[in-house]
Amino acid sequence: MSITADIHFCWLDDALSDDAMENFSNPLVLPPPEMGNLEEISVLMRNVHATPQGRDALSKFVIGDDYIRKLIPLVETAEDLEDLEDLQHLCSIMKMLILLNDTQIIEHVVNESVVLGVVGALECKPGLARKVRTA
Repeated sequence: MSITADIHFCWLDDALSDDAMENFSNPLVLPPPEMGNLEEISVLMRNVHATPQGRDALSKFVIGDDYIRKLIPLVETAEDLEDLEDLQHLCSIMKMLILLNDTQIIEHVVNESVVLGVVGALECKPGLARKVRTA
């Protein structure tokens, strides 16, 4: 499946000062996390992850939207459905979020309420063929 994703963000003119940029909201918006759009989210995040400004905008969006907490139920759903492809996308998404190396994100992913879901997502490394565990 090939995705031609529209990146739902706009970069403000580099000539704008930091003071002027404070008047604007975060320029990045990811689609709501759902089973049907995990590949799109992964592609968008990979594209945004390529620049320091993109990583900063992604960190702000993820924290402000409580995005990680919204991803956690999808891990269990994908495991229940034995959907290896979505589990691999969730792994890539979680890995990219952790690799942002943002203190607030790191503190959030080790929080007792989400850590098991984060670890569950990281269990399914892309390219690794394995049977999804069933309980």
